Amino acid sequence: MCTRIKNTISETIDVKIGVPQGSNLGPLLFILYINEIDSLLKHSKIILYADDIALVSINYKHDEMLKNLQDDFDVLQRELLKDDLYINEDKTKWMLIKTSHMQNINCKRLYIHTYKCNKINLDGGVDKCQHTCLEIKRVTNFKYLGIILDDRWNFEGHINHLIKKIRCMVPKLYSLKDILSLKCLKSVYQAWVESHIRYGLEIYYNTAEYRIKRLQRLQNKVIKMLFKKFDSNKNTEEILEENKIKNILKLRNAIIIKKYYLEKNCLKRFTL
Repeated sequence: MCTRIKNTISETIDVKIGVPQGSNLGPLLFILYINEIDSLLKHSKIILYADDIALVSINYKHDEMLKNLQDDFDVLQRELLKDDLYINEDKTKWMLIKTSHMQNINCKRLYIHTYKCNKINLDGGVDKCQHTCLEIKRVTNFKYLGIILDDRWNFEGHINHLIKKIRCMVPKLYSLKDILSLKCLKSVYQAWVESHIRYGLEIYYNTAEYRIKRLQRLQNKVIKMLFKKFDSNKNTEEILEENKIKNILKLRNAIIIKKYYLEKNCLKRFTL
């Protein structure tokens, strides 16, 4: 490898491991590394998005569920180590998603085994942990692919985070409302506010109604602040309709129809 800046080229060096960041080769080689990981797991479901990996273990028997999760995690770690890929210990967490009547469950510990541990030792040995390995921290909520998941699956943390983020934008939006045209304001609203609301909406909408109403009231406040000056006699619903902006319920329905009906039907017609 070498580095080129205009017509100047550095000395070349041999690279024994790794690829340049941002190269086309990187994603391709990574896919080759992990392409068959899911076929190695016996008990858990694996969810992959680039290098973000989640293991899901479902079982009515609590101890068996955690054992299955640990066993498959060991298999996953062993396979990654074979290819010189390492799990980020700081970012690895685990969460028990439960109902309210499961509050007093005493959980077993889950571990990330070190490469020297016999549990994942590539050179073989007795299948026994040396108890020098890192315990995985249990959390009650965790941000995964931009959505805050919680152990009650009620998305309260995500909605609170979303409301806080939009409220921080209100002063900036207020300073723009008397400067920009209607068309520009709509573009700013869609980029700064609606983009955050619509991301994962079809998932986090399945929460308590009062949480969605909190988000809806904030959307109404932003809409009135931005567009009321163009017609002060209209209420929020009329402003939304006139500017072809969807409230949260209509936005969620539109996303579901587009993703799970129109796109799938178009794909079927294309394949047929």
